[in-house]
Amino acid sequence: MKKNYIFLILGLSSTLLSKYMQFFTSSKIGDYIVLFSGVFFVCAIVFSIEKFNHFYEPNRKNAVVLIIQTSLVVLLFQIMMILVINKYLIGVVLLLPILGLIYFIYPKWVNIFK
Repeated sequence: MKKNYIFLILGLSSTLLSKYMQFFTSSKIGDYIVLFSGVFFVCAIVFSIEKFNHFYEPNRKNAVVLIIQTSLVVLLFQIMMILVINKYLIGVVLLLPILGLIYFIYPKWVNIFK
């Protein structure tokens, strides 16, 4: 089974579990499980890109670091949005590390797509 399908199944199942816990049990744990769903979906999308798979095979260490950095951007964005939606404007401060990570990640992705 391809890696992107595994991450897609993990993302869908954690999303379903999160929504079940949010709506039927009124548990706050569902809010935190959805964070993992975003990371799984990022990994599914990244591994479905053919050029990334060609980059991944010879450079596994660099590719894993790039996946972690990309997932961290999505994770920080999700946390920021949860905080802002719940009226905690301190979440806007997370824009600084998000933009900083994007600044460092963008050239790496451009090199992969060349």
